[in-house]
Amino acid sequence: MTKGMNCVCCDAEMNLFSKNSYLNLPVYVCSGCKTHQTGNSYTITKEKTEELYKKAYWDERDSENSLNSDYTDIDSQGKKRRWISQYKYAQRFFPSERKLLEIGTGAGQSLFWFEEKGCDVTGIEPDKRNVDMINKKLIKGKCFEGYAENFELKEVFDIIWISHVFEHVLEPEKVLRKLRLMIRKSGILFIEVPNCENKQTLHDSVYDNPSTYHFSKNGLLSLAEKADYDILACDYFRSPTKAEGIINRVIGNVSSLNPYKFYPKILCDNRGTDIRLILKAN
Repeated sequence: MTKGMNCVCCDAEMNLFSKNSYLNLPVYVCSGCKTHQTGNSYTITKEKTEELYKKAYWDERDSENSLNSDYTDIDSQGKKRRWISQYKYAQRFFPSERKLLEIGTGAGQSLFWFEEKGCDVTGIEPDKRNVDMINKKLIKGKCFEGYAENFELKEVFDIIWISHVFEHVLEPEKVLRKLRLMIRKSGILFIEVPNCENKQTLHDSVYDNPSTYHFSKNGLLSLAEKADYDILACDYFRSPTKAEGIINRVIGNVSSLNPYKFYPKILCDNRGTDIRLILKAN
């Protein structure tokens, strides 16, 4: 037990979960919302992540392959299936204006696809090589080098998009409060993170990825409320089975009959691998 250490999401006490992790730091679990946190010191965790990102981490992502293939590579096609499902899930909340900011663009796939949908896109990405290549692919949009915690843009947006990036930030409440000031009254914030209520997903997040937070649904909801957001939607998702894929192909064009309206991901219970959250600044 770590006395005096409280959960960033719900303020409950944190207990030791594991003495080691991908970042070579201990991991703690909240006694309340069951969110997990890597490290017990902002300074030490920051040092560990900076050390990692100075090394070969960006090279290992192989983003140049995705960019050079025009997003036809296997990794990009997997990301596109996720993005199609995310778009279907979030579009009911999209305002009429679609000025969009994505935090953590990676190789720029989502920015590219959003621009194809007619959105006015801006991206933030820490890998300078990606930023340079993404800017050559976008027609009107722009990508800037920076991290979620410290970028500065004097603009407001209708949609802010964070897909599998929020679990890597060092100060999630601070980031949420910062983004609140950048969303129009009619706008939304979309977040997707790994669902760490799922035991395998939690294991992968702790031991195979440089995640600083490993969120539960209750933890995300508590954090959003602390940061003064209204919650529009929050759900679990997973990949489809082969049978569900066949059903979707047979009746997919008849939307009233298709039980998988967010295909190619499936809305499910807390055994899902991902959590999606849509917020509105109150």
